[in-house]
Amino acid sequence: MDLKKYIKVGNGIKEANKTVIADVFEAVIGAIYLEEGLDKVRDFFNTLIVPYIEKNVDFLMDYKSTLQELVQTEKKSVEYVLTKEGGPAHKKYFIVNVIIDNIIYGTGKGGSKKEAEQQAAKEAIKKCAKE
Repeated sequence: MDLKKYIKVGNGIKEANKTVIADVFEAVIGAIYLEEGLDKVRDFFNTLIVPYIEKNVDFLMDYKSTLQELVQTEKKSVEYVLTKEGGPAHKKYFIVNVIIDNIIYGTGKGGSKKEAEQQAAKEAIKKCAKE
């Protein structure tokens, strides 16, 4: 739906993040329900969302929080360490390791530190799932 281009944010925020976009999407679903009813919501959902579910697309997943929850059950510590950053000013990249009890469990690369941390956590979760 490309909701992001329709969202205006206040001063101090460059652009809408995933949480804001998800909130707006939820409001759209609510508006459709109030104006058109449950059948229209179901049609909208089946047309727009179900194809992503069938393709197993994992959007809006917060891997860092999931990893933190998994690690906390075993009373271990999680640390994200920036190992490299580079690229020109307009296209920076960051490489981050996620370390659990002094062992590197994942490495992630992204256009921001946050994105690289998410990718590192995703890799760590996959690695933990195989063990």
